[in-house]
This record gives sequence, C-alpha cells and structure tokens, in this order.
Amino acid sequence: MLVAANNNSLIKPKAGLTFAAYLLRWIEDYGKANWRNSTLRGNRGIIENHIIPVVGNVLLTKLQPIHLQNYLGSKLKDGLSRTYVLLHHRIIKEALKHAVEWELVSRNVAQAVKPPKKGEYEAETLNAKDALTLLEKAKNTLLYIPILLAIAKCMRRGEILALHWREIDLKRGVLSIISITCIVVMTGNWFSVSPRPGRVSGRSSCPVMSSRRFKSTRPSRMRSG
Repeated sequence: MLVAANNNSLIKPKAGLTFAAYLLRWIEDYGKANWRNSTLRGNRGIIENHIIPVVGNVLLTKLQPIHLQNYLGSKLKDGLSRTYVLLHHRIIKEALKHAVEWELVSRNVAQAVKPPKKGEYEAETLNAKDALTLLEKAKNTLLYIPILLAIAKCMRRGEILALHWREIDLKRGVLSIISITCIVVMTGNWFSVSPRPGRVSGRSSCPVMSSRRFKSTRPSRMRSG
C-alpha cells in the first residue's frame, strides 16, 4: 500500500520505484476503490497495454515532461485518435496528481505537457434508400433485428447487445433499456454494466415495432432471460 493503515502516514517509496510499479499500485489502491468497473477495465487496459510498455521503466522521481510529450506523440504516430490519446494524458495526469498528494514526487510533470486537442467527430449516416438496402441484405440473418433496432430506434450497439426478452413488453409495445454491453478493446472481453444507482437514462424506454416481427425472431434472434 502507498499509505500506511495504522496512522494514515505516507510510506516513502523505494529509490528504485518505477512509473510502472507506481501505476499498478495506484490502480490497486485508488482505482479499485473509486472507479466504476467499466472505468477500471478501460483505464487498466490503457495503462498496461500502452503507458507501461513505453515509459513504465522510468523511475517515478526521474519522470520528466519530455518523456510524456514523446509518449503522446508516439501514440499519435501509431494511429491512435487524438481523443483517445487525450484520455491517456488525463489518466497520467490524475495518477501523478495523487503521487504529489502522497508526497511521492514534488510536482505533477504532466501539467507541463501539451496534450492533443480533442478530435472533431462527424458521424456518417445512411439515407433512407441505403437503410432499406441494408435491411434487405440482412434479412434472414442474425444481424437483421440488431440493424433494425439501430436504424428504427437509434439504439446504440451496447444497448442492443445487452437486450433481453424480459425487457420487451409486446402487449404495451415498449422496449426498456436498462443496461449496456461494453468491450475491452485490448483484450476482446465483453461485459455488461447497468446505470449508476439513482441515475435514470433519458433512453430508458422506447416503443417497439410490430409485435409479430419480434415474436417471429424469438427462437434464434435474441437472447432469452
């Protein structure tokens, strides 16, 4: 632990404490106690698969802004989006903020780094003709209902993948969205998460299309439960 349990006093780091060792301890001592499971998985993936392989061997007390500036630049050259690299910088900055608070380092060197500006996102949408063509091509496949929900109800991929039959009320014609399914990009593992307690999404329900169309797909198109 970075903080002693008996008197809440700081344990001074060993002279050889690397940035990698600190980040892994930070995940265990801070991340697990303060982040949602989805945030923990995402941040851990970035730290273990991106940050540590590049700058993890640098001693925490020797870490300089140039190390981090070069790291961010290398990730942009690797083809990662500016928005994703900006997230890397935010994680590093937060980690070093706590290192300063815990008196492991004297300053947060990430504050001297100029991160990339957030990339502009422009969605590519289908026109009515293309949407109908896509639905026609997907007929009689497992993708038909997911595509239909995405087009007709603007449901997101995670909302569609987390959908169960128990969340569809065919008598009332209402579909309830109570969870989403996410993927950890670096590992390929899928997991479902529910909204935070007390938080109701504005997308919590929506009307469904023909009950006959949904009933006809139940045996093979959607998960039971």
